[in-house]
This record gives sequence, C-alpha cells and structure tokens, in this order.
Amino acid sequence: DQKITYNHLAEQIPEYIDKQYLKYSIKNNKIISLPFLDVNAGKEAYLKYFNNCWLLTEALFHSLKYKESFYQKPYHLLRHPLIFYYGHVASLYVNKMLVAGLIEQPVNADFESVFETGVDEMTWDVDTAADEISWPALEEVQEYRKQVYQLVSKIIEETNYFAQPLNQQNPLWAILMSFEHER
Repeated sequence: DQKITYNHLAEQIPEYIDKQYLKYSIKNNKIISLPFLDVNAGKEAYLKYFNNCWLLTEALFHSLKYKESFYQKPYHLLRHPLIFYYGHVASLYVNKMLVAGLIEQPVNADFESVFETGVDEMTWDVDTAADEISWPALEEVQEYRKQVYQLVSKIIEETNYFAQPLNQQNPLWAILMSFEHER
C-alpha cells in the first residue's frame, strides 16, 4: 500500500491553484463552500466560485489515505472506482466547453471519453462489475486536472461573454453547469 500523507491544509492544495482566491475558500484553517453563485455577478465572482469548487474536490480526494483507494471498486459494484469521479468533472468541463464552442480541441480525448459517463445503477447501464476499463494512473489524472483547471481559469479570465445575458444560449452556461455538477 502506498500511503499518502498530508500534515496540514496547505499540503492538500495543489500548487497550481491560484493562491489569490484561497482567502475566499479557507476560513479558520478550514475549507468552506461559498454560497450559490449569482449568475450575473461577473468575471471575478466566477473565478472565486470556480476556485472554490475545484478546491473542494481536491480536498475531498486528498482525504484518501492510499493510492489504491482510488482504484478499489465499491462492494456493491454499482459504481465506478473513485478515480472515475476524480477525473469526471474535469472531463465534464472540457466536453461542455467543446459543445458550447468555448474551446475547439479536447485536452485529452481519451480522458474525456473514459471519464465522461457515470453510472445510473440500472442493468442497461455500464457494467461496472466487469473489468473492462483500464483506469489511468493517479498522477496522470492529477496532471489532467491541472491542465483543465488552467484552461477553465483562462476562459473565464479572457471571455467577453459576460457582456451578454447569462442564460442557456450564452456559452458560459457550460461553465455554470460544470460548477454545479462539481458541487
């Protein structure tokens, strides 16, 4: 067993997360969840909210003690191993941004495929009991998440879509959907 150890909160925060937004997500040395985002709040609010969503996910998965925990199937075999959920929301951001036209190329087409679809626990859904999926290494998923984080941050920072009404026709709706899927 490869044990993962963290001595304090700072070690749970990936180095790539924009430090200027941590002050909104950490209070009294604890990670907090920000209130629901006002969709018309603007670019800075989106960056704060995105960073909070991302940090919450990182903290959740950094609570796993062993790397093997990411790959162990649940006893009921109705769900994927946790590595799927660690990569899932990052792939959702990418896939939604592709459909919305915010980006033209995938970050990692293989990951966007393997992490795309969860399970619905129904017999006609993905057979999670079968060993049909070869899950990527944790370090690869961490690198993928870093790339997606940087891409989403850049899109939020550089987009002009905040000048348009924020509704389902606005391409930023894809990012809003991703925020709430992550939560």
